[in-house]
Amino acid sequence: GIKDTNLILAHHFADQKYVDDTVRAGHDGWAVFKGDSLEGGIYLIATPNMNYFEIIISEKEPKFTIENDPADWVKNFKCTGSQENTVFYEYLRYITKNNLEIAALKNHLDANKDNKDSTEFYSKKIEALQKLNTDFVKSETAKYPTLFISELLNMMRDVEIPEAAKNPDGSPVDSFFAYHYN
Repeated sequence: GIKDTNLILAHHFADQKYVDDTVRAGHDGWAVFKGDSLEGGIYLIATPNMNYFEIIISEKEPKFTIENDPADWVKNFKCTGSQENTVFYEYLRYITKNNLEIAALKNHLDANKDNKDSTEFYSKKIEALQKLNTDFVKSETAKYPTLFISELLNMMRDVEIPEAAKNPDGSPVDSFFAYHYN
C-alpha cells in the first residue's frame, strides 16, 4: 500500500521518536533497511506523515521480512524470520481485541451507573476480560521465556501481591504489607 515514498526507521526515547535510518519504498512497495546491527529493542517504521507500526529488533534475529498494510497495521502485520515480532503481534492482536470490548463495556457501565444490577453485570464482564489479558500475558511469557517481548511484558505486569499475614484477631500484621511488598 505504500509505494514510491520514504520510510523511516526510528526508536523511542522517553516521549520522543528519533530517526535511525530512512529508505525509499520502490514502485513495487518494497523497501530494505540494512546496515550495521542496531541495539535490540522496540523500533518503529513510519511513513513521512508519522503513521507507523512498531517492530522488535533483536541481535538474535538480525534478518527478517515484514509485510504490512497501513489500512490496519496490527491486523495486517506478517513477519517471517522473527519469532519476536510474531509473538509481539499475536499479543497486540489479542490485547487490542479485548481492550476494544472493555472500552465498549465501560461505556455501557457509565451509561447505567445508576442501575446496581447493570453496574455489577458490566463490572464482572470487564474484570473477566482483564483477567483474560493477564492470563494471556502469563501464558505467552511462560511459553517464550527467552524472548525480549516476554521480558518487556513481564516488566509491564502489575506485581501480584500475596495476602498479608494476619493477627489471631484477623487484623493485618502489617497494614502497609502491600506497599512494602511492592
